[in-house]
Amino acid sequence: MRRKSIFVGLLMLVSNLTFAGGILTNTNQNIAFNRNFARNATMEIDGAYSNPAGLSWLSEGLHLSLNIQNVYQTRDIHSTYSLFKLNTTNPGDANGMKYYKGEAAVPAMPSFQAAYRTGNWTYSVNFGITGGGGKATFNEGLPSFESTVAYANYAANAMAGQLSKMGMAVPGTTGYSLNTYMRGRQYVFGLQGGVTYRVTGQEENSKEGLSVYLGARMNYISNKYEGYLRNMNVSFADNSESSLSNYMKTVSTAATAASAYVTDAATKARLLTVAKTLEAGASRLENGIELDCSQKGWGLTAIVGVDYRLDRLNLGARYEFPTKLNIENNTRINTTGVADYDHGVNTPNDLPAILSGGAQYELTPKWRVMGGVTYYFDKDAGMANDKQKYLSHNTMEYMAGTEWDVLDRLTVSTGFQKTNYGVTDQFQKDMSFYCSSYSLGFGAKVNLNSHLAVNVAYFFTDYSDYERNTANYNSTGISGKDVFSRTNKVFGLGINYDF
Repeated sequence: MRRKSIFVGLLMLVSNLTFAGGILTNTNQNIAFNRNFARNATMEIDGAYSNPAGLSWLSEGLHLSLNIQNVYQTRDIHSTYSLFKLNTTNPGDANGMKYYKGEAAVPAMPSFQAAYRTGNWTYSVNFGITGGGGKATFNEGLPSFESTVAYANYAANAMAGQLSKMGMAVPGTTGYSLNTYMRGRQYVFGLQGGVTYRVTGQEENSKEGLSVYLGARMNYISNKYEGYLRNMNVSFADNSESSLSNYMKTVSTAATAASAYVTDAATKARLLTVAKTLEAGASRLENGIELDCSQKGWGLTAIVGVDYRLDRLNLGARYEFPTKLNIENNTRINTTGVADYDHGVNTPNDLPAILSGGAQYELTPKWRVMGGVTYYFDKDAGMANDKQKYLSHNTMEYMAGTEWDVLDRLTVSTGFQKTNYGVTDQFQKDMSFYCSSYSLGFGAKVNLNSHLAVNVAYFFTDYSDYERNTANYNSTGISGKDVFSRTNKVFGLGINYDF
């Protein structure tokens, strides 16, 4: 049967647990971002990631920022497939609609920024989880897993019914059951370093001038995936059970025997073909399906930036060059039949080019407004099985925010972000799906003294449902529907210190 289809996307199941940003990128590297997403023209320490050219407007000396974020996500799938009604332990509703839920949590996602300004030169470092960043467990599997088992039971049972009409004593099934499990994690660790130079406006008290940035980020990927599909059983009217593989063998043997008594050549050929298919599927499913695979890889991203300040207006832009990156398998167990996951195999996992730009304007000395756009060149980033070809367009993000210094020691802010993905039915899989969304964030910065400040923020993301209808659900030849949705909640705490 279709063992490959069950696990063809397994490594993608939790490989893209992005919390803010594009398909393959995390942009929430500082708590200041969490409370106001429009940071593409920031002139503060979080610019070490968001706007490194703007760091030239920091005060002289060393600036540090340590950030911890708590992230919780769910992935919700409402799947309608008529054969799910035959599940004896969790059949869903009368129409075969079932709910699958995956949870991903990161108790403490760290990031760190540092910048040292001396004269017209500023040297900066950013460290964070720039992609992935989570662990996820799916205790009840996914519809693509179950639909394959459901269809195997359906096909064998249908053949048994036909054989019974031919006088073969083959019992029919009343349902099926299975046990699936998946646990995975992915981290893309990014260490970025670079230098900013103020080209014009070099006077110490100047509020006008042009700055440029040149830097690079070392990206290191570490993934781990464990999953299995076991205990695939069928039940009968007398409440007895059999393994699905044994039942398929029984039906296969009966079909072969029946072919010996059939005189019609077409019928004989069809019986033998079905018998061969069932026998092959039974052999593949007999010992279950299991995968235990780790992956590692690295790549270097070149980054350039520019910032222009004109008194109360600041403009910033950043371009990250595309990163060619392969991940290599270190596989302990792979009984999926998919060669892509064999030990030593390399898979493309490119990071896309990113172009971002933004503006910040001081309406008053205590009130600032910001806006920005980020464009991800996802269609040009190589993915496993050339999946990027199924994107209709690249990812676009639009951000807006505002900050208000309520008191000398207290700043409050809020921000809005709209993310528009170019996903299609061919791109979306239950193992890895994306939904366009908007995010709202709010928080505060408290200056405890002239050197120490604390940032606190919370943001959530509201996702649009993505509905996929197909007349050939997971290649089973039966119609079905998936409705994909997600939730995302992030709480963060950060400490800034200026020497």
